[in-house]
Order: sequence, then C-alpha cells, then structure tokens
Amino acid sequence: MDVIALDCDGVLMDSIPEIIKICVKYVGRFFPVKELNTKKAEELVVYFGGESFSSGLKKALESLYPESLYPGKENEEKREKCHQMIMEERVKIYDKVKPFPGAVETVKKLVKDYHLVVSSGLEYGIIETWLGRNGPGKCLFDMICSQENGKKKCSSPANQGKIPRRQDILCGGFSV
Repeated sequence: MDVIALDCDGVLMDSIPEIIKICVKYVGRFFPVKELNTKKAEELVVYFGGESFSSGLKKALESLYPESLYPGKENEEKREKCHQMIMEERVKIYDKVKPFPGAVETVKKLVKDYHLVVSSGLEYGIIETWLGRNGPGKCLFDMICSQENGKKKCSSPANQGKIPRRQDILCGGFSV
C-alpha cells in the first residue's frame, strides 16, 4: 500500500488568503505599505515551503524589508514585533478556516487505498484541532508530521504499526 502526504495550508484548507490578509495588515503597521499589496504578498508564499510558518515568515519579512535597506536595531525590532503579532493572529484563523470543497470526501476515499500522512509546517496542536473540527479527523491519518518550535515532530495517531518508520519515505522535508 502506498503513502500519500498532504499539506494543510493550500491543500486541505483554504487558509492562504487569510494568512495574506493578516500579513498585509501587520506589516503595514511597521513598514511602508506601498511596497506590499495582496499580489506581492501572494508571491511571498514561496518562503513558507518545507519549514515552519515562523521561519518562513522571518524570511519573507527579510526579503521585503532587508537589513541593507532598513538597517539598525530599530528596524530589526520592528521585524521581530511584526513577526510576533502575525504569529499570534495566525493561530486564530484556523478556528474559522474551512476545508476546500471536496477535501474531506477525497480524504475519506483515499484512506481506503492509501496510508495518509499530514506533513505541515504548522504546529501539531493546530493540525489536530483543525482536523477534528472540520471533518477528516486525525484518525484517518496514519501519521502527522508537524513543526514544533522549529523542530520536526511526527506522531502516529492511527498508525499502530501500519507505516514502518523508514528513512526512505519523505514527507515535505520529513523523513518518516
């Protein structure tokens, strides 16, 4: 039986538009917003792949407002405060973000023929709560791979030995 790894943001749930809104909102409090609009923010999504949301956000902020253009401790503190506020606000969006249409039904069909893994830069608690609240439930997934404070964490809510922990199965940067 094969394994399919699914991400949360942009695959199971339509959270990206909400994340972009809060990024634009909070960046505008600290830096010139003429450089940042929704289109530009959408281009920053590339910084969020394969790592934690927090590290992706730090890279995105640095790309928009680099030390070379915004030097000094004051701007470093602004980037850090902006990062902190976005991280706090971001957690709230997962309370209201719903699955993509058809995502839950698709997961329920896939689980009949495949081992399913969630592989995400989100924290485990956010993933677990969101899955439970929005239909699929964590029990349909053999493994959840998440980021916890910059460290990779894999847990097996429903695995019970079905997927052996092997180094040759890669899930979004995680070795399972």
